[in-house]
Amino acid sequence: MKNKCLTEQKIWEYIDQELGRRERMNVEYHLKRCPECNEEYQMSQTLHMAVPKIIAKKIKVQ
Repeated sequence: MKNKCLTEQKIWEYIDQELGRRERMNVEYHLKRCPECNEEYQMSQTLHMAVPKIIAKKIKVQ
């Protein structure tokens, strides 16, 4: 990643909707223009969506 790229923490704060309006807009702007950060975001978003499903399946099995 380049110097001005998003940190993993910033990506997770974006996914978890913990950012203010202006910061969220800055992240969205950056994600549209940076393939590396967008790839990291896509992978993190996939993980974020998969974890609850995995937990739900484990609970059903028990």
